[in-house]
Amino acid sequence: MITQFILPGTEPYFWSFIATFAGQSIIAAMLVKHTISKKGSEKISFGSGFGALFMVGLLIVREILTFLFDFVITRFDYMQYFIYPNAWYLKGIHLFSIVAPAAFLLGMDYQFFKFKFKGILSFALIGLGIVYFFYEVQNVYDYVLYDSFTMLFALVAYILIMVASIFMLVKNLSNPRCAILILIGSILYITKSLGSRYLSLMGPMIAFFVEAGFDLAGLALMAYGVIKQDITLEKY
Repeated sequence: MITQFILPGTEPYFWSFIATFAGQSIIAAMLVKHTISKKGSEKISFGSGFGALFMVGLLIVREILTFLFDFVITRFDYMQYFIYPNAWYLKGIHLFSIVAPAAFLLGMDYQFFKFKFKGILSFALIGLGIVYFFYEVQNVYDYVLYDSFTMLFALVAYILIMVASIFMLVKNLSNPRCAILILIGSILYITKSLGSRYLSLMGPMIAFFVEAGFDLAGLALMAYGVIKQDITLEKY
């Protein structure tokens, strides 16, 4: 029974995970269908949807790892976080949190900026994530530091996505609707990241579902933004 994984007091987190996983799976299916439908089109570049698809795929893997880590491996016992091999799950979760938005940023660079920046910013973030993956987590202080830097690196990636979408809009590098959708999606992610500490004051049930809502809304808007751009390209 699936209920065997639910510990008393963790119900909001469990159902938040179910909602997030289901939403991400739907968005992934939408992107896969779109990618298959445009296969063979010479007007569609590599970066148009693959960055978004790769991002969603990594976030789904992160959710699965998070579920296994929290509900199965550690059972929310913080003292189990720093025991290896448990810590490798934790490191993987944090790594995917950084690489996912970096992949989307790389796709934007390839499609909208004609690879003008050579993916330097994306590869720099991915490199930082990989280097930090090997940072030794041995106690709660290490974990807090590790978590804080992961949030910072991921936040930088979403801020860069936001800046890139503004530049796209100003310089008319894409369908304006595409840029606006990506912009709003990135802002939702940034708002959630900056406000996560305060959401806990609203109670666990509200906090977890508000976070899940911001995640899914931001992801859906960014994914639909690149799909919208592809549809525009196919018309010309």
